Amino acid sequence: MSQPNTSNPNNPALTHKQSRATALGFTLIELLVSLSIVAVLTGVAIPTFAHIRTEQRINAASNAMHNSIALAKSQALRLGQTILITPAGCTNDTKDFSALLAPPARTTRSDNHWPCGWLVLADTNKNAAADVNDALLHYVAGVQGVRISNNVKADTLRILPSGVVSPMQSMHFCPSSSNTTWGNFASKLVVAISGRTRTESLRDGELCADS
Repeated sequence: MSQPNTSNPNNPALTHKQSRATALGFTLIELLVSLSIVAVLTGVAIPTFAHIRTEQRINAASNAMHNSIALAKSQALRLGQTILITPAGCTNDTKDFSALLAPPARTTRSDNHWPCGWLVLADTNKNAAADVNDALLHYVAGVQGVRISNNVKADTLRILPSGVVSPMQSMHFCPSSSNTTWGNFASKLVVAISGRTRTESLRDGELCADS
């Protein structure tokens, strides 16, 4: 009985083995190339996703403050009394009104003045200060990764029964960490005396370093 001639390149059995080996070889190369491409794309995508997430959080905080000011103005006109927007205290028990009224102290102008969010209060006792006698109209929790500061000494905004806002100011919404790749992105909310707000997108790191 004769054996198959494995030295003949036209031998079907040999051709099949060579094709299989060649296919396996190309598959391994393609796999290595694909892994390299994925690694490069991942390195590029991570900072981009971080940028998008930072912008989304900053815009969310800025929009929430804008909505709170609009709510406060409408309530001031409707109730005929002063409405306060003031920093909230850092507490896990949001039903504890006294804890919500105890915001963390700030030491510099560029501190995060609103790290745990803010309260919208009706100044029931008309003392122009947030206290337990005021009525809580709205509570907004702080946005993680966002530092909020303003360009005036007073943190509390007062919306008078006429709809006038005091004091007129600008608020900066910045990344809480200056070490992030996209740390220069910021949003500026300008609050006019009329209660109107205007949002500006800023990319000047100095504005976040000293708001």
